[in-house]
Amino acid sequence: MGEGKIIKYTASAGSGKTYTLTREYIRYLLENPTAYRSILAVTFTNKAAAEMKRRILDELAKIAAGEKSSILDEIISASGKPLTGSSPGEDAKMILSAILSDYSRFSIGTIDSFFQKVFRAFAREIGVQTNFNLYLKHNRILKDSISGMVNNLTDGDALREWLVSYAGRLFDEGKRINLEKSIYDLAHTVFSEKYKLLPEEAKTKLSELDNIRVAISELEKSVSLFETTLKRMSSEALEIIDRNGVTDSMLAGGENGVGQYLRTLANGTIKQPFVVVSKSLENNKWKASRGDTSLVDLA
Repeated sequence: MGEGKIIKYTASAGSGKTYTLTREYIRYLLENPTAYRSILAVTFTNKAAAEMKRRILDELAKIAAGEKSSILDEIISASGKPLTGSSPGEDAKMILSAILSDYSRFSIGTIDSFFQKVFRAFAREIGVQTNFNLYLKHNRILKDSISGMVNNLTDGDALREWLVSYAGRLFDEGKRINLEKSIYDLAHTVFSEKYKLLPEEAKTKLSELDNIRVAISELEKSVSLFETTLKRMSSEALEIIDRNGVTDSMLAGGENGVGQYLRTLANGTIKQPFVVVSKSLENNKWKASRGDTSLVDLA
């Protein structure tokens, strides 16, 4: 596996991390069919761990069946030759057979589960009974922490001012104000895989209230510009429709379809499009299925 060589892959969410790690895992297996017994593979969530296992087994099955495999092509291209004396297909069959008969040692799990195994293995050394149970109560701890933080805010506190400003925005938008619940929902982001994958520099910036204020200000400007543009374009679309004598019944969805949604936007109410409008956007079909056949594209 290359003694003393550490390879680091840096990637954002959705950029192909699982594919790359699957390829490297299979490369190790093709070099040594029993390598799965000694490879430590950990990820953030049970879902990601299950996906990684499935990808590896699916790819091995594909190679064993002689099907086209981009992963195998990349491995052979990088090495310049098959990795063992037999064919990759035969290797994959042997590896699959070994894993399936020794599945408990094909270990891909979460970081939490790995450290629990380590903790349990050294329970005697750290003075803990071997039959201990570990309970993770993130939600309870989080709620207590938020409640304590809110109750201890004082006048002049920067965080208090920020929360008051946030409550004001909720009030202006006609939304229900429940600061503790809002903070609780937002705090779960810290435990998400996307947050954990952020560069440390980004996390540091997000920990400063001034940086958050700047980010919120920029987002509000972008949202305001988007909503203003949407309102203007909807009004222009309605003018074109009216000028050409097009009625709601001629448009997709009839009286509760495209025309009504455009009026909603033009009046300044920004909301998710109706189902029929979403379908029209996806299929680029704006005319009612039983509407006036003389209706033409007015765009």
